[in-house]
Amino acid sequence: SAVLVAITAGDMVVAVLPLVAEEFGASAALVGWVLTGYLLILSVGIPLYGRISDFISLPSVFSVALLLFAAGSLVCALAPSLSVLVLGRIVQGAGAAAIPALSVVAVTRVMPPGERGGAVGLMASGGGVGIAAGPGLGGAVGQIWGWTGLFWITMVLAVVLVPGVLYAL
Repeated sequence: SAVLVAITAGDMVVAVLPLVAEEFGASAALVGWVLTGYLLILSVGIPLYGRISDFISLPSVFSVALLLFAAGSLVCALAPSLSVLVLGRIVQGAGAAAIPALSVVAVTRVMPPGERGGAVGLMASGGGVGIAAGPGLGGAVGQIWGWTGLFWITMVLAVVLVPGVLYAL
């Protein structure tokens, strides 16, 4: 689900931060912005997207957010410097912020009242799995394909989710 991808993307870079620091010759404090930029924008953006969906159609907002997440992933994958990587993570976080908020909005708009609890529970479990799996997955992918591999994967997943969102909503 989209929630799983967004939450995993937040934590997956933890394991590859030393690789990023080595590649860009940056201190741990500077490389920390790769994680902090994403999480800061994510936390600020979550409440905003719920409100935006009151004015713009849910499928449109959700699709644009996934494409923004994918664009941020692409910027990260191609980043020639640490500052561009942080900028890409901020863009990625701006797209990712929509996913938890709009997933709950989608459940309340699409699911009948008796099935909403189970759907929200499924989303929450996806978030839990993402938090738990993020660093391990990030480490494994980072060892195999390097730190940029993480962002190629999240870009592809985000783009693949767009047709599913348009179909389901």
